[in-house]
Amino acid sequence: MRLRRQSYTTPWDTTFRLVGTQSPHKVREVFRSHIRSHVPADCTVEFEPYGTVHAVQMDTNSPGFAAAQAVCASVWQEPCRLIGMGGSIPVVGLFKSMLGTDSVLLGFGLPDDNIHGVNEKYDLESFELGSLCWAKLLTELGHHPVGTV
Repeated sequence: MRLRRQSYTTPWDTTFRLVGTQSPHKVREVFRSHIRSHVPADCTVEFEPYGTVHAVQMDTNSPGFAAAQAVCASVWQEPCRLIGMGGSIPVVGLFKSMLGTDSVLLGFGLPDDNIHGVNEKYDLESFELGSLCWAKLLTELGHHPVGTV
């Protein structure tokens, strides 16, 4: 997107984290319409095409989620918390639409990690326990017949 005023150009990027059944095309059009309605008379705005990814909702009652919750609770010694979040991992939507399967996404970051931000960090204990969770989860899933989790 570029905002132009006289001889000045200001480029910037805007992204949205979609959740549930939100349509990326609808969100894009509503956003662009809103911006256009607020552009001063002596300015113009241009939008450049950019890819979109549909939001995906997972069945958190599935056996895969149950296995992940049990493993995480055993490793961390406290209940696993399910948190619905927006994100943009295109392959998750493709797995859902093309293979009909949900993905289990696990996050082991802390609120103050500032992921993708200035002074980003990742606690070593989170890394170690997260790695242990994945090892145990893959072992657990290996005990189930293909297609049942």
